[in-house]
Amino acid sequence: MNRQAEGFMAVSDTRPAAGVAHPHESAHLHVAGEACYVDDIPEIVGTLYAALGLSQKAHARIRSLDLSAVRVAPGVVAVLTAADIPGPNDCGPIIHDDPILADGLVQYVGQPMFAVVAQTNDIARRAARLAKVDYDVLPSVLTPQEAKRQKSYVLPPMHLKRGDAGAAMAAAHATRMSLNSFLHVDAGRRPNGPSENAPARCDREYRNLFAESARTKLAESMNSPCTGFATRRTATAGRAEHHPQRRLKTED
Repeated sequence: MNRQAEGFMAVSDTRPAAGVAHPHESAHLHVAGEACYVDDIPEIVGTLYAALGLSQKAHARIRSLDLSAVRVAPGVVAVLTAADIPGPNDCGPIIHDDPILADGLVQYVGQPMFAVVAQTNDIARRAARLAKVDYDVLPSVLTPQEAKRQKSYVLPPMHLKRGDAGAAMAAAHATRMSLNSFLHVDAGRRPNGPSENAPARCDREYRNLFAESARTKLAESMNSPCTGFATRRTATAGRAEHHPQRRLKTED
């Protein structure tokens, strides 16, 4: 639960659910410049930083992955691959086909193959570039048309049908169809150490609409019960520079 919004949600509201404008649960925090984002949470002394080693190929088998230069780079604390994940190597919440780190096969440019943990973000990112990867390049599917021709789908085809849609469309005087989708890129941070909700494992601050799903997948990948992990959902929209009060606090 986002604690900043608990007071708002606890207020009894007898207004109808539809036909009346309702304020967003954190609207007052955004306009006042008080919404808490991941970057607003102070870092713990000794915080380490991670950077990902990303695939340069759209579709390929990994013949070899030489990380020796990465491991000995100054400031690098650890280098992690799929072999270091104790639980399922998967972060797909619905279809379980999305590995956390590629294990022998990459399926898109930018797919994570390994993670570098270092003393600074710059060290981690620079060290990740030292990896030597030998690829066996495979054919790539780069357009929706080609994917349809090869029946290479992200999800299995699903149809929701009622009545004779074709006849209804043909008889209609005018038709309009809209498709809405979005790409939501999220960020998270996981400091080590006890928290009030998860003294045994860790607390994770998440700039994410799906914090509970992230908590579940994190626990599964670590072969640990969900009770050992706590998530704290932070603000997901708006930027600091949009709020004069936040700018003043930053400048002070």
